[in-house]
Amino acid sequence: MNLILICLTVTSILLQINAQILFARKTPDYSFKSKTISELAERNAPQGPAVRVFFFLPQALLLWGLAYCLYVQNPLLETVSILISLTGTGYFVATFFPCDKGSPIWGTISNRIHNLGGTFEYIGAVGGFLWFSYLELAPYSRVQHTLSMLLGIIILLAFFGMATQSLRPIRGIIQRIAEGCIFIWFLAMSFY
Repeated sequence: MNLILICLTVTSILLQINAQILFARKTPDYSFKSKTISELAERNAPQGPAVRVFFFLPQALLLWGLAYCLYVQNPLLETVSILISLTGTGYFVATFFPCDKGSPIWGTISNRIHNLGGTFEYIGAVGGFLWFSYLELAPYSRVQHTLSMLLGIIILLAFFGMATQSLRPIRGIIQRIAEGCIFIWFLAMSFY
């Protein structure tokens, strides 16, 4: 069991939940069901700068810290750690490049860069999880390897689901499932 990894993961989860609840209350017409996390800080949102500085930036740093701790825990996971660090990169990019209102796929340059950061986040998670499941390294259990494959597939499906127009009414739920998979994976990696 890696206590540092557990503490960082729990801190990251608490930040994720509490920041979303806090800032959603301050955002008129915000729906966890249909709105993405990024829409809490969309361009010209009154609380946008606070969301970016007090939620996105710390979350990026925590996710990078988690990826580094994973590498320190087992240097054979270097490639996995690099891919997983892209989850933090997604939040870091969101700190400086807010999405447009409604978080469209295209939109302004800032929105496109924002979405590119999100693409890095999810592709990094999928790649890292699937690579880990392929490695089958000791001291990790068969359950951790199988869970990694399952979570990677869920995130991949969620990634495409968020971009599917017919699923737009539940895009917020889809994104939160993908984000939840990332945190479940880090918790699972804390126990070996």
